[in-house]
Amino acid sequence: MNINQSQTAASAEGSVRRWVLIGISLIGIIVIGLIVQHRTIKNRADAGVAALKAKGLPVNLAELDLSYSVPPGSTNAADFYNQAFGALISYDRSLTNAPTHHEVKLGAPYATGMLPFLKQWIATNQTTLKLVHDGARHPACRYPKNYNAGIYTLLPHLGKLKSCVQLLSWDAVLRAEAGDLDGAIHSLESAFAVSDSLINEPDVIAHLVRSAGHAIVNIRLEEMMNRHSFSDAQLVRLGRLFEGRETPGNLRVAFSGELCTGLDVFTNPQSAQAAVSGGTTGESIAIAGLKVAGFWERDREFFVDVYAGYFKAVALPFPEALEKAEFIDTKVESNPGGLRRYISGMLLYAIGGVIEKEARRVAMLRMTQTAIAIERYRLANGGALPETLELLAPEFLPSILHDPFAGETLRYRQLDKGYIVYSLGPDKEDNEGDLEPDESQPKDERFRIFR
Repeated sequence: MNINQSQTAASAEGSVRRWVLIGISLIGIIVIGLIVQHRTIKNRADAGVAALKAKGLPVNLAELDLSYSVPPGSTNAADFYNQAFGALISYDRSLTNAPTHHEVKLGAPYATGMLPFLKQWIATNQTTLKLVHDGARHPACRYPKNYNAGIYTLLPHLGKLKSCVQLLSWDAVLRAEAGDLDGAIHSLESAFAVSDSLINEPDVIAHLVRSAGHAIVNIRLEEMMNRHSFSDAQLVRLGRLFEGRETPGNLRVAFSGELCTGLDVFTNPQSAQAAVSGGTTGESIAIAGLKVAGFWERDREFFVDVYAGYFKAVALPFPEALEKAEFIDTKVESNPGGLRRYISGMLLYAIGGVIEKEARRVAMLRMTQTAIAIERYRLANGGALPETLELLAPEFLPSILHDPFAGETLRYRQLDKGYIVYSLGPDKEDNEGDLEPDESQPKDERFRIFR
């Protein structure tokens, strides 16, 4: 090899080394940039978690489990309720006379054979009835659930709890039909107590079951008020039953459970693998890839930000809470699952609309209180109905109640026979109470009296 060839080879080797060094430098810069970026995003997510913790919220499973407790020295109502659930004899809904959710046309006679069927069903559940009435005397309740289990937490009591609310509510109907209106009210009081045994349970599904329990009580009371005349003292007792149950903090408790469970999925590899599909090797590789690409921490930051928004929403009165929640729901819907929302897409899909459901529950409570006040006015005025709701305050209502969907007073109109109190509902349009459309899916929330 001559001198020129040696110089050319040396030059080529030097060029290769330079490009290799440049390549290594670029890779190093990219890696450092990714590390810095990941750290920045992680720090933002951590700061979001810390901000929620500073507001008194639990942010991990251990704190969550400790937050759900019975005050020292209190009798735990769950001890009675769990015995009641175990003793409950459910009825077969396939039977001809078994009642369903929308089985009664207001003001019309009950279907032939339905009341005897109910009497037989309730007669076989006297042990359950006694236990739930006993439990209802104790407000403190903590079901034996281990929230340290995260996504593995079991909820075995919710189905039986709802059935017990149905049992108590139908017992109230039978007592009213027998002329025992005080006994009917007592059964409704216990039905509310069983529903509200879930009020401190930190998961959304429990609070939805609680709302369903309230709706069951409300449906049965609407039927009874169309069939029976309560005394003023009984109406006062019923009014107290519906007061003080708006509990604006209950969704804060529910969302805290979902937050902690989700954060555990983001921070606990076993929970993450189980959440996506049972922990297969392929999913483990996918999760590792998401972490390397930076999507994992971005997703956690998004998840924390969404819950921070929901906590702000539930701290607001209606309808402002609805407006804030709609904004957040839209944000979640516009950021569906995929690589960037791989985990939050699964964790957040069932949360949208929860605050709207809460507004419907609040509307129901307010409409029923208003209808009870109208009945008291009617008793005090020789059967005459008030021309406007303003005539109810302050004698029969401390103040006129507002529609959580509209921010204005609830709507009221007299009918040829009876009246209707209603809320505009989620569409925020006045459909005059939806007296004629499909009874099972009215656009307005309403309470109707046809007598």
